[in-house]
Amino acid sequence: MFKWDVIVVGAGPAGSSAAYGLARQGLRVLMLEKARIPRYKPCGGGLSLKVRSALDYDFSSAVQDTIRQVSIAYGRERIRIESAEAYCVMRADFDALLAAQAVRAGAELRDACPVDGITLENDRAVVSAGGERLDAALLIGADGVNGGVRRAAGFPPHHRMGVAIEAELQVPSAALAEWRSVLHMDYGALSWGYGWIFPKADHLSVGVGALIRPGHKLDLQRELARYLSSEPSLSGAKPILTRGHRVPLGGQFAIYHRPHALLVGDAAGLADPFTAEGIYFAIRSGQIAAQEIGHARQRGDNDLSPYSRRINSEINADFRFGWWLTQVFYRMPRFSFRVFAHSASTQDGAKQLANGTLTYKRLLLRVAGNSLPSLVPR
Repeated sequence: MFKWDVIVVGAGPAGSSAAYGLARQGLRVLMLEKARIPRYKPCGGGLSLKVRSALDYDFSSAVQDTIRQVSIAYGRERIRIESAEAYCVMRADFDALLAAQAVRAGAELRDACPVDGITLENDRAVVSAGGERLDAALLIGADGVNGGVRRAAGFPPHHRMGVAIEAELQVPSAALAEWRSVLHMDYGALSWGYGWIFPKADHLSVGVGALIRPGHKLDLQRELARYLSSEPSLSGAKPILTRGHRVPLGGQFAIYHRPHALLVGDAAGLADPFTAEGIYFAIRSGQIAAQEIGHARQRGDNDLSPYSRRINSEINADFRFGWWLTQVFYRMPRFSFRVFAHSASTQDGAKQLANGTLTYKRLLLRVAGNSLPSLVPR
């Protein structure tokens, strides 16, 4: 008899969502988080409307700004469109709120408790953390792109990767007012990537990110400095904190489970291949993990293969079309921006994609059917 039914390594959106769902089923759940919560997480902190639909509790206390418009740019060319409601959060606050919900549901949280050993045995998962040997029937790797569960459980390395760097900036009040309730993305900021400005309550989160391409070197520090100097509204900005991170991109069918372990969120590599959005898909993968672990217990087995099938069918299947769009868009970004800027149908499709009512597949069909013919000379 194990003390824990499930050990979750990592208390970000994926881990906390899995722990919340499992605890609500009455399972004994332990969450291990290496940092003291709340802790800073480098991330733009943008939440799409579908995050609100996915969560059955209120997270408004963590919202720094509510987005009403989206600004899309290619260099000096800019358009603003009305947005489906979205939100900007600081991940320290948002992640702490999700972890607290898991604890209220019955999970135990041990923060400032890094894991220093993981072993998968024939009938259990064994974790060494905080000077203790902890064992459970199942282990969930929610420890991010650099997490140890993936390596310890023998999963292959991530194949598709982006990289980003973000600065939290103190800016003049005029800049705060300019970007209040506006989410900005500039696809001309750098090759095969974009720059962003996300508003927070008292500062701006500004960054650049791009796909990692074999044979192409990328100096993100230099690209960020260039982007900051090119944006007039950021004149006089003072960095509070700058941090880089890798972004594991989804879209490839894979196996995400072992007999006593599975991966969720960034540990599984489930960021949107076009936008690099990861928070919603982290939450959703955690929820699917909790559901399928519950089903396995009801059946009386440890078969977690339905989890991998659902991640592939519900997330990666459409991410494949998102990856195709990424390849097309970044090979001809000026033309792609022109398509978007001159097509109300495409803009509406992008809003529906963000709020979860349209898939990449249907968006691509819409673009091909409605937007491209209008751009062909007659």
